[in-house]
Amino acid sequence: MALKQEQTLSREPDIRNSPSPIKRSAVTARAVGAGLVIALLMCALLPYNDYYIAATYLSGNFFPISALFGMLLIVLVVNPILIAVGRRDRIWKPAEIMTVWTMILVVVGIPSSGLMRYMIPHLVAPHYYATPANGWDAKIISHLPPYLFVSDPAAVTGFFEGLHRGQSIPWGAWAVPLMWWSLFVALIFLAFFSLSTIVRRQWVENEKFSFPLVQLPVQLAETPEPGHAFNSLLRSRMLWAAVIIVTCVHTAKGLHLFVPTVPDIPLVWNSSDVITSAPFNAVNNIQFAIYPLIIGFAYLLSGEVCLSLWLFYLLFKGQVLLAALYNWDLSSTGVGYSMGPAFVTYHETGGVLMMGVWLIYSMRKHLRDVLRKAFRGAADVDDSLEPTSYRFALFGGIGSFVGLFVWLTAVAHVQASMALAILTGAFIVFVMLSWLVAQAGLLFVTHTFVASQITTVMVGSTPFNAQTLAMASIAEHVGWQDPREFMMPSLLNSYQGASDTGLSARSLTKALAGCVVLATIVSAVSSIWLPYTHGGGTSMKNPFTYITCPQLSFNWTANRLTSPQASSLPAFGHIAGGAVFVFILFLCRTWIPSFPLHPAGFVVASSWAMYMLWFSLFIGWLIKAPVMRYGGIKLYRTLLPFFFGLILGDCMNAILWTVIGLITKNGYVLLPN
Repeated sequence: MALKQEQTLSREPDIRNSPSPIKRSAVTARAVGAGLVIALLMCALLPYNDYYIAATYLSGNFFPISALFGMLLIVLVVNPILIAVGRRDRIWKPAEIMTVWTMILVVVGIPSSGLMRYMIPHLVAPHYYATPANGWDAKIISHLPPYLFVSDPAAVTGFFEGLHRGQSIPWGAWAVPLMWWSLFVALIFLAFFSLSTIVRRQWVENEKFSFPLVQLPVQLAETPEPGHAFNSLLRSRMLWAAVIIVTCVHTAKGLHLFVPTVPDIPLVWNSSDVITSAPFNAVNNIQFAIYPLIIGFAYLLSGEVCLSLWLFYLLFKGQVLLAALYNWDLSSTGVGYSMGPAFVTYHETGGVLMMGVWLIYSMRKHLRDVLRKAFRGAADVDDSLEPTSYRFALFGGIGSFVGLFVWLTAVAHVQASMALAILTGAFIVFVMLSWLVAQAGLLFVTHTFVASQITTVMVGSTPFNAQTLAMASIAEHVGWQDPREFMMPSLLNSYQGASDTGLSARSLTKALAGCVVLATIVSAVSSIWLPYTHGGGTSMKNPFTYITCPQLSFNWTANRLTSPQASSLPAFGHIAGGAVFVFILFLCRTWIPSFPLHPAGFVVASSWAMYMLWFSLFIGWLIKAPVMRYGGIKLYRTLLPFFFGLILGDCMNAILWTVIGLITKNGYVLLPN
């Protein structure tokens, strides 16, 4: 029996009120200028705020407060002033407001986990953390291409310990490594733009994903009705009631940070505080965290997606408990961002691989159209409204993959088989995580496996030399191992926002591309300046960036060289089992219209993101389920401003406390990161 195409759209009605105009307007100079100024300012400020102050991240997820700040500046300040002075004809239009939001959204991850948080420390860390005890010099560093790393002793020491009075930043020591790595980065960014164009129509027009993260910005960007300074959403009492509730909570918590005698309002509880005896302590820590904006976004999700996200997390914990009762191997992979044992990571790896196959299968007709347009210029396929032409997107996607392969093998000297493995895994992750953000509305999502490690499990580590293991792992860290802020989902959210506000996607792409280039330069300068002036390894309140993470690749490589990994048949079985399970879930969703589970929950169950978000998702689902069952879409719409207010309240307070943190140098972290 032929499989039906997977329909991953929410089974609830599409409740977005955003317009869908046919005529598209080009970006305006003032919108591009404002977006560029704010975006570059955020890129310059972000390392100082995130790592030295350790306040709420200016990026940190796919709904960054910095992007919302740019939008609120216009809709709450600029437009009302223009209306008040009688210049309603000059107010910013929805397409212009969306331009500002998207330009910040797309680039603000670059100075953080989207690139610089990993690239800059990795280029200088090997020569600083190598010691006679770990033996990295002889085992690993001597085999690495020297032009890819900073090796000047003064430049290395100054980065981690800070410069002495009178010393200047040794920019020259960074020139050659940054030149080579910039090629790697440019190819990754090209892949993001190309893949976004290829999948956009399938997900937006054919499968009609709801893009939950875009709904509030589109509503905020709406033009105020005649006689009003604010649009209908911003005049909603229900919206501001939620904002006030959230503000009261964060005000109390923020004051407690500075004045401990002020009572705190706890929003996070951990199971490890009360569960300490075996075998229940084997499930590790279960965090019960309340994030108002996550509850707000959960209200926007389809019921089966939201249910699956928190339910599969609890099932994962139950699986670990079962493993503890029967003395299964609970050791972890040692790499990646999984919160579970290795066998769970392998299950999710298989699930991701099957998801990649299914996604390609589900868009097979659309991909044929892309190929026909790219190679034959098919007249019946119109790509004029796409971010780029299909020809550019297809050859850009292929060119980026081939270019990255050449860079890995010819520049980084990674063995071809490993280079092919990690790039295949990377492109699958790019599409899969973007699919999760577009459909499941996860503002913070990570995958749990690392392709280089999975490859050594499947074929063993002995076929690979030290250079291959180390450079493959470093390339993954720099490029995509921590995807909480990678660019592709933000590009897709940007294009959806452009579509909803009548903005030309192709015009927006040109503005975004220019902004990406400038933001990368500013981010690199800021990310190098901060550790030299403050000491990357001595004075940062966020030690992971400069101390923990840059050593992970070398510790893993050293372990593989000292204790080689043999090919693991049980790991094969777990990977196959995960793939079969996800395939069954897709079949059930295809053949059983009321099937309540979604594979999105399974493939991220043991991730750091679900550890932080599952309880708030559960609360949101617990509220929405009876609303939809007993009140239907009418009650859903009535309550929607309140949940928009939860999102807006969390973000507005995060912006306020970030400013306070910059002044007092004492950060208060509000949002999940």
